[in-house]
Amino acid sequence: RTKQEILQMIVQYLHDEGYTAAVATVQDEANVRSLDAQRARTAVRRLRRAVLDGDWPEMEKLVPRAIAGTCEQKVFLYAAYRLQFLELLDGGEQHKAFTQLTKRLKPLESCAPSPAEFRDLCYLLTCRSVHEVVRDWE
Repeated sequence: RTKQEILQMIVQYLHDEGYTAAVATVQDEANVRSLDAQRARTAVRRLRRAVLDGDWPEMEKLVPRAIAGTCEQKVFLYAAYRLQFLELLDGGEQHKAFTQLTKRLKPLESCAPSPAEFRDLCYLLTCRSVHEVVRDWE
């Protein structure tokens, strides 16, 4: 809101001084930034929906558009893949969970919140049920 008001004052000043080309340039740049911000918000909303729906291919496609910075993207992907891994384990799909762990999570192990977390995820593969372990952790 404050930025918008400042921008309006600048445009008004440039207009009053007769700088019509500068007015057009400032307005164009402001609209481009506004449009970029709107696109980013839309991508984040779509990313959120994809994660909540468990639409993992769509999530992977949206990450570069919704999250700036390679490091931040990797951290997000690690968290999303961890969620997918836990859902697979909870659904009794140990073979798919193992594939998820080795193909998706292992390359991003350095992005784990703590060094022990990846080891804990590996440990979950040896348990009969995720609930059994989670109960012990609490």
